[in-house]
Amino acid sequence: MHPVFKREFFVFYRTSTGYVITGLYLLANSLFLWIVPGDSNILSGGYASLDGFFTLSPWLLLFMVPALSMRMFAEEYRTGTIEPLLTKPAGSFQIVLMKYLACMALLIIGFIPTLVYVFTTGFMAEPAFNLDSGFIIGGYFGLLFIGSAFVSVGLWASSNTNNQVVAFIMSFGVLYLLYDGFSQLAQVAVLKWAEPLFLQWSFHERYLRLGRGLLDSRDALFFAAVTMLMLWFTKMQIDKKR
Repeated sequence: MHPVFKREFFVFYRTSTGYVITGLYLLANSLFLWIVPGDSNILSGGYASLDGFFTLSPWLLLFMVPALSMRMFAEEYRTGTIEPLLTKPAGSFQIVLMKYLACMALLIIGFIPTLVYVFTTGFMAEPAFNLDSGFIIGGYFGLLFIGSAFVSVGLWASSNTNNQVVAFIMSFGVLYLLYDGFSQLAQVAVLKWAEPLFLQWSFHERYLRLGRGLLDSRDALFFAAVTMLMLWFTKMQIDKKR
């Protein structure tokens, strides 16, 4: 296991940080899916469906991912450990990649307990487990793709400051613009001429297509390209510190 990956992964579980972030994500999902009245509530919907979960999760990731990624480089800058890290034989992109993989591993661990919602909803269906498996698989793939892009943006934000709070706010702002901001701009009357362009860049629109079980390679490649681009921007920011 690469030392950078190992350190970044286990540091979250040596303290309460990882448990708190993951726990809050699961708690928020559970509250909105089973207790809080609204469109996401499965019991209020009257039919066994995970639509609410896949609609709600990206909004929760807007908070969860910045919380996971904000310390990745900001804390290195603040404590001065970035200097010995950059003197190691590993290249700056390898360092960025290992931190990205550590964040993704933490994100996937947060997703695993949500499979309980699949089984619970399946038991509620009539007949039992009469669920749209294509929709569920596509929804989880959508969460992985959009989560990957979110993590890369979070790392880039963290690489720009030595303050974790600033990194969180910067990451959240950029992610909100990418996820919902472009969709909102597409609805502005004076900008209707640019609606197709805004929708092409909207993470929300791309995610919705994946979430419907439409595993279009263009949407997958879009999120992969955004991820690689932001990781490269992060690498360039780190290179300035060498």
